[in-house]
Amino acid sequence: FPWEHLDALTTKDFLYEEYEKARGLVETPDCKYSRCSSCGVCDHKVIKNVVSKEGHLSTGPSTEKYSDDVVTKVRMRFSKTGPLRFLSHLELINTIARAVRRAELPVRYTKGFHPHPRLIFSGALSVGMESLDEYMDMELIGHLREDEVKSMVERLNDHLPDGLRILEGRIIPLQLPSASAMMKAKEYMISLKKSPLGLGIEQERVEGLVREFLRSATVCACIEREDRVREVDIRPLVEELELGADLTLKMRIREDMGFSVKPHEVVGYLLNLSSQQTALIPILKTKTIFKQNKR
Repeated sequence: FPWEHLDALTTKDFLYEEYEKARGLVETPDCKYSRCSSCGVCDHKVIKNVVSKEGHLSTGPSTEKYSDDVVTKVRMRFSKTGPLRFLSHLELINTIARAVRRAELPVRYTKGFHPHPRLIFSGALSVGMESLDEYMDMELIGHLREDEVKSMVERLNDHLPDGLRILEGRIIPLQLPSASAMMKAKEYMISLKKSPLGLGIEQERVEGLVREFLRSATVCACIEREDRVREVDIRPLVEELELGADLTLKMRIREDMGFSVKPHEVVGYLLNLSSQQTALIPILKTKTIFKQNKR
């Protein structure tokens, strides 16, 4: 077969016998509970089958030293920088989930046919954007102390690639709303000078555009979401907009008004640039502001 170069140790004879059994609706007993079925994987010297008690199989890393009756919720703050800014949100979730398994954290898994670790992220970061202040909530099995959480953060960082770093972890109440539900605003630094576009943007011109934007009571921009374009008043969403001496825009965008705007969309409106052009401008998320300053 085309896959013959991959050796899973199971013999062809065994697989064919399993095929014939399946046609006859005959079940092969699980060797975790019953006798060996001679599949060819174990040599009973170096490789041996693992015997488990029925009903005690884990869907994730070993959690034997932790109580299943107690759950600790931990909120972790992390950064995403460098080449890893090009990870999509799904790739980010998978990367952290793999690191959690490798670090053997006692993470709680969902129930059902396809269990996965209970990791709740604060929101999706745009591909290509760096961030120094991202959040995720993790449910861990057992009653954990703050020093144990600190140790777990160090173990997790040991298994994360360069560009992803857990900055801190703290225990929070189980009833506390998710980080995304508690967000009030986000702050960004946008480096117009470092853009590879060669736009020839002048300091005075941008300062004038910023002043005009801040003086306006209404700023209607066309925002595209899910292949639909809608006109949105983005002025109430932009709380702060300040231009530094080195063509660096500092921007604060509200997140608690039912609709939000992305920083590159504000820059696109401000400088009359296309989405392809603004995608090349370096943007760094520097801070997340929460309601009542809780985390």
